[in-house]
Amino acid sequence: MRRDGPGRSLSQLARDHYRLRADSTNQSFRVAEAAGDVATRLELAPGSALLLVKRRVHFAGARDAVFAELHCRTDRLVFSQTLEAPAP
Repeated sequence: MRRDGPGRSLSQLARDHYRLRADSTNQSFRVAEAAGDVATRLELAPGSALLLVKRRVHFAGARDAVFAELHCRTDRLVFSQTLEAPAP
């Protein structure tokens, strides 16, 4: 399933569409250069800096079941997290 733009999290989409609950998620963050379609869609000049986030979501018996690549404008970036304790 391909989703563009803002909306629900990947975990919410998997739960709502496939009745799956994520076990864990890995993310990596790095600075990258906007190029081609990404630069156009984000209304950035080619070569502009952006934040590239690569996210992998894992489920019981299905490691790396969901992969997402997010391109974020650094001038509009808001970073927030919700951290929860593991279930007992």
